[in-house]
Amino acid sequence: MRRFRGFWFWAWTLAGLLAISGALLTLGRTDNESNPDSVSFGPSGLSAFAEVLRQEGYRVRSERGLNGKIDAKALVVACIVEQPRSAFEELDTEAPKLQPESPAVAVLRRHFQSGGTALVTSLPFSFVEATRLGESGQSAITDWIEAEESGKEPKPLAISGGKTTGISNWYRELPWLNNGGFWVRSDEDGNLGLELVLAEKGRMGFVSSGIGATNRFLSRADNATFWVQNVRTLAPPGSEVVFLEAAHGTVEEPSLILAIGEWAQAAWWQTGIMVLVLFLTLGKRFGLPSQPRGVEMGSKDLADALSSVMRRGKASPLAVEVLLKRMDRELRWKLKLPVDSPRQRRDELLPDALKAAIHEAEVLSKERGPRGAALAAMRRLEAEVRSFLGTGSDFR
Repeated sequence: MRRFRGFWFWAWTLAGLLAISGALLTLGRTDNESNPDSVSFGPSGLSAFAEVLRQEGYRVRSERGLNGKIDAKALVVACIVEQPRSAFEELDTEAPKLQPESPAVAVLRRHFQSGGTALVTSLPFSFVEATRLGESGQSAITDWIEAEESGKEPKPLAISGGKTTGISNWYRELPWLNNGGFWVRSDEDGNLGLELVLAEKGRMGFVSSGIGATNRFLSRADNATFWVQNVRTLAPPGSEVVFLEAAHGTVEEPSLILAIGEWAQAAWWQTGIMVLVLFLTLGKRFGLPSQPRGVEMGSKDLADALSSVMRRGKASPLAVEVLLKRMDRELRWKLKLPVDSPRQRRDELLPDALKAAIHEAEVLSKERGPRGAALAAMRRLEAEVRSFLGTGSDFR
């Protein structure tokens, strides 16, 4: 049994170490591919950016489906990941890195047709390449609208990253985009910053490189300030911000239960937990354990037990002696005699039949005789005592 317990102890210990090691490896690994997911805590994730927007008063959520409902007043944030190209495509520098029939582009167009606004940026497929671009230097970004309103040049923001090739030229070829965009804030060369473009009935803010919004670079330089200002330009605080996860390839269509509503998913989980609890508690009582109640024995039970012991031990003299003591107590109470009065005084007041029965019982109390004789003598004594005490006596 001890060996069995020791086996389970080491099994659970090794399982715990394996789980901790797996978690450390997962959290400590370096992203080779870009995954700008709003709930990803990896280096290429956007969870820190989403949390900063929540602290600024925005209502942030993620949309992983292609047919999800997005409010026209919501700001859609889409970080498009450039897909890797073959060697022949690399030779053609003008080839787009994202196809117009991309599902993410279709979702964005539907949002623009309803008069919505989106903030679009991009990352290379290789996050190693994106990191190299982000660490290659910093760009000074000037807010031209603020400069025009104040009449003086504001202090530029230092942000990480350089211009991403290919994708910034691709979106201009879409027929439903207005090519006459203008820079809200950018560097001196107009290569990096926020460009505002009209799209269908809505508008699109485009930043060519999204490396500064990732978890690895958001806290560096003025990246956080730059990206928060971009969001404020397109939507005031308190607005809903929807991260379009399909833009970087994470497409998850909602299940049947989720399609009904979030309340249905919550009810489904609660039902599952309730069933699990029922199985785990099957046959087990809730609350404090009930206290065991002892059975209290009565005088009849005590008498039955005593008689049973005497019968098995053939202790007829003892039984007769017990009866004689009780008889003596009852007779003295009836005759109004003190407890310490002589026996002769008691016998002088008794009838002859009762004295004869007492004498016979006293003889059997001193020697072990037949059980039947002792029982007959005890019954005669009981009858004579009850006759002497009267009808109200319960002596037996």
